[in-house]
Amino acid sequence: MKNMMKTIKLFLIMSVCALLFCACGNKVSGYFDEIEWGTAKEDVKTLLTEKEGIEPGENADGSKLQLEVENYRGVDGVKARIECSFKEEKLDGVFVYLDFDENTFKNEEIMSQYAEILTAEFGDCSQDTGDMKIWKLGKSEVQLANFSYGTLVIAYMPK
Repeated sequence: MKNMMKTIKLFLIMSVCALLFCACGNKVSGYFDEIEWGTAKEDVKTLLTEKEGIEPGENADGSKLQLEVENYRGVDGVKARIECSFKEEKLDGVFVYLDFDENTFKNEEIMSQYAEILTAEFGDCSQDTGDMKIWKLGKSEVQLANFSYGTLVIAYMPK
């Protein structure tokens, strides 16, 4: 009977560990919206349409999907221009340009808000130069950069 109880406890502990590992997997990977690198363009288009409720458009040569999202990640007054780049029709990078009224917000304020959002998602950044924060993660590198007055960029790139 004692052996059976030990086996059940061991099974429960292993199950909890497996669930925690699976739940944390995307945080470690650094994927944009949980979309893996190498995903086909049409699949990315479908996933973004489902998530945002807006179908992304394509640029002239078809190498990028683009869409705009108001109040990106819950920050009022910030519009995101999301560009997904493809190499051979497979996802190869995502750039999120955060546009806001520089008369209403300072770059430092918005940088701080998105740094907090990314830190909550990925943990502490690996590198901080003031104008750029970098998260080096399992499958990706994520950069938050002070681009220009009224614009920041979040870059998601495969390692």
